Amino acid sequence: MSAIALSAVTKRFGASEIIRGVDLTVNTGERHALIGPNGAGKSTLFNLISGQIRPSSGEIFLNGRRSDRDAPEMIARRGVARSFQITSLFARLTVFETLRLGVMATHGVRFCFWRTAASRRDVTQDVFALLGDVNLTHRADAPVSELPYSEQRALELAVTLALRPDVILLDEPTAGMSVEEAAQTVALVRRLTAGRTLLVVEHDMDVVFSLCDRISVLVHGRIIATGTPDEIANNDSVNEAYLGKGVH
Repeated sequence: MSAIALSAVTKRFGASEIIRGVDLTVNTGERHALIGPNGAGKSTLFNLISGQIRPSSGEIFLNGRRSDRDAPEMIARRGVARSFQITSLFARLTVFETLRLGVMATHGVRFCFWRTAASRRDVTQDVFALLGDVNLTHRADAPVSELPYSEQRALELAVTLALRPDVILLDEPTAGMSVEEAAQTVALVRRLTAGRTLLVVEHDMDVVFSLCDRISVLVHGRIIATGTPDEIANNDSVNEAYLGKGVH
């Protein structure tokens, strides 16, 4: 069973058709990249899969169950989590407090007059386990605003993992990073997504080719090719439309 399956999905905003009959299958447990030029519709496709917007036509299935009419929170509860292209964290909270919010949601913790969040040892243990996973334990008490960009992205990944997802959608996880920071982030993503399904939008082809099992290329709202990194690198249509002629 595929983790993500799109069948003839379209999305129109007024008279503009952004997604044009997309068929896409992401196998359970694989790391799959979605690449394409700016304006191709990659973020729109992510928003469709995560339930932020609904398709104009077509069907979307997550783990074999149709989801294109489900609310985002319902999709999240079914094990699908995503990050966004622009980091959206609470700048005034500490790293620990930020991650605790995500963990509390997983534990079903709600507002309660007679019990503080700090009294939940199970929540605290999970928070520090996740901080260890993303190498941020030493930053637990630091305000989010003081973190360098790469550590903010690592924290965002930890918040995503706090939902214990089976399917993870990452939108440009290495954008704005140096070569060294990007390499560290790729290693982190590879380790933390082991055994999970990953769909990632990324412009850095070195990241894509080193991280992903398969790649789909979106151009003008259509998937023009899907294949292994070697197949995509040697695809003439992809080279002409996106990678550049002669890129292998």
